[in-house]
Amino acid sequence: MQQMEAAIRKLLLRELMSSPKDKKVLVAEDLFAPAQTRETVLRILLEKLKASTVLLIPSPVLALYASGLEGDVSGLVVLSGYSETTVLPISNRLPLIYSSISSTELGSEMLHASMLQLAQDGELQFQSQNSRLLDPLVDCSTDLDDILLKACLVSPREGSQIGEVAFQLSSGAKIRISSTARRVGSLLFGDECGRISADPERSIARLALEALLKCPIDARAQVASRIVLAGGVSMLQGFQNRFMQDLKFLCSTNSRFSQLANLVENKAQVANLQFTGNTLPWVGGSAYAAASNLSEAITAERFQKGERPLDPLLAGSADAECFNVITTGVDLSWPMRGPN
Repeated sequence: MQQMEAAIRKLLLRELMSSPKDKKVLVAEDLFAPAQTRETVLRILLEKLKASTVLLIPSPVLALYASGLEGDVSGLVVLSGYSETTVLPISNRLPLIYSSISSTELGSEMLHASMLQLAQDGELQFQSQNSRLLDPLVDCSTDLDDILLKACLVSPREGSQIGEVAFQLSSGAKIRISSTARRVGSLLFGDECGRISADPERSIARLALEALLKCPIDARAQVASRIVLAGGVSMLQGFQNRFMQDLKFLCSTNSRFSQLANLVENKAQVANLQFTGNTLPWVGGSAYAAASNLSEAITAERFQKGERPLDPLLAGSADAECFNVITTGVDLSWPMRGPN
């Protein structure tokens, strides 16, 4: 608890430069956060830092709110972060927790490890003969993020000609990235990359279809009509195009998903947002804070009486007062990492 309190104090006081005392705090939480973690966060904010109220909402739900608050607010949120990808259907403001699905094998952590493996295989080489091959990549995770975002991509299903590129690290060293290494993002969709094998059954598109299958039949059309691709991984070049290609491909070639073929062909659509994928939960949190149902928030008095927040139903009434927006245990922030 002391370490978490120190982390929250640092985030609020040093990074946001705002004291939570007598203020409302909106917490974007991990969808599968343990109850003990939620209890600890509430205790720190309400008892230690004296926040007036605390509202906890799963970060995928807030990512959907970044696409707008109008209408029934339904959609399919695909949140791809550092160590995992989570898919959450939301219908009429209600997160369908039992239809959600998550994979800890599909995230930028896996891409980082793959890039280091490709470097060992000679797919990333320093142009200076005096440079050591791995040290800059191991010592500076920011360079790995920059390489993935600026030089790598998710190749289309039918393939395409991709040449090698030169890239300058933050240290000033220059590396050559082969065409094979540049396709590393395709591992997220079950493609092999050089000597790195991949399981076609482990695919972000497949996760999305599995979540749709678990949805109530009468909610599928609403959910599929607004797909929100969130998290830093979704910012990879070619990610959205490959995602939609694979949805249609799997529905046409895999009997398990054939019942979704008409839905995917005619209804599925990725939301066109004005914000980058790694900021969507923060943007959605700001929108939600301006139109939230304060009856779902927990005050210090209610907390001391033993009341605890239920899973939010996200039915909001207008409230223009500002919230402080923080994250806890959220794995959505690559390459802009937050506290874990």
